[in-house]
Amino acid sequence: MMPTKEYEKQINYILLGLLVLFFPFFNTNIFLLALLFFIAAIILSFVPADSQFFRFFARESDRKAGKLVSMIQLFLTTGFLLAISLVIGVDIAGVYKFPLFIIGSAFVITTFGDGIADIIHIIEKEKKKTGDDKQSNLKFYSAKSSIIFLISGSIFALFIGGWISGFTLYVPVGMLIFLSVIGTLTGALLESMTKDEDNIVIPFGSAMVMWLFYMFGYNVDAFYLMKVLVFSFVLGYLSYRAHVA
Repeated sequence: MMPTKEYEKQINYILLGLLVLFFPFFNTNIFLLALLFFIAAIILSFVPADSQFFRFFARESDRKAGKLVSMIQLFLTTGFLLAISLVIGVDIAGVYKFPLFIIGSAFVITTFGDGIADIIHIIEKEKKKTGDDKQSNLKFYSAKSSIIFLISGSIFALFIGGWISGFTLYVPVGMLIFLSVIGTLTGALLESMTKDEDNIVIPFGSAMVMWLFYMFGYNVDAFYLMKVLVFSFVLGYLSYRAHVA
């Protein structure tokens, strides 16, 4: 069993996702919000590895690098997404074309979705750990961790999307559910394809995909979507257990 301390590192990282609760209050000043993220990333890059702050937040990859790489990458990527929103600007109604709720949803998909899935990775790694140090450092992917990523990421992305849009612009519930799910699916796919750049590719990739479907104005009946999701999860898990997927 992994020491409790390692789980605490993951929980601390997951709780960073709560920062998006403040996003609605910056809806009229996204420039300031982007600036804060860039400044925070710069400050974090100078945090010494022997400091209490570093020990509190550093995950396994951060300890190897000697820097809070995860947080730096996440903050820089979020700042970049906010900058894109500023550059694209607003529509005729004064609403940002690249809305804040999408960026916030991508942020929690990365922190809550990937963070909770990483806890499952830790458990799986311990189960498969051998005397081979190289093997013990591998990141394991399983149906269990992927499903947890999808469920946790979708739920928190939906909650945060609703929270931010509730203060900024009206978005139908069906669209919020659809965007949350499609963004999390994208994040889960990208997570399985990357090793050390999760905090760059997951928020950026999921935000871009959600924005694409948002711009299309694609909407799905919430009840119908939930039935399809349940069926897909069951079918995917059974396929995995039968070793055909």
